[in-house]
Amino acid sequence: MQDALDAPTKMDAAPPPSPPKTIGDLIDKLTEVKRERAALSKQDKVLKAQEDELDEALMDLLDASGTRGAAGQTASVSIQESVVPTLKNFELFAEFLYENRYLHLLNRALNAAACREVFEKFGSIPGVEPFNKRSLRYTAR
Repeated sequence: MQDALDAPTKMDAAPPPSPPKTIGDLIDKLTEVKRERAALSKQDKVLKAQEDELDEALMDLLDASGTRGAAGQTASVSIQESVVPTLKNFELFAEFLYENRYLHLLNRALNAAACREVFEKFGSIPGVEPFNKRSLRYTAR
């Protein structure tokens, strides 16, 4: 209960920064945020590489010891396996897919570039609606 009393209140908090006033201010703020994200992304890549190395070392040690799991003081690990498909011959797969009507093997994502091409050539695709996605192209100076 005491912790709740010691927690800062809305009145103790610093006022929020004032919003940028001009387009230029917004662009400068965007640059600041992009630079912060890039720095964090760089740190994340280093940590991810360390994590991958540790994962591989743990799997090697578990395999060498003939066990599928182990525990430390802060966590436990266990080797999990699952079958993941790897497409080796698209033509054979497509033939199998259409002959057996196994459309459930496909994801529902559409190839955007291929769809744009069909929209340009034929105007429409049954069951598909074109959506004009807008984005901001950013070029740093």
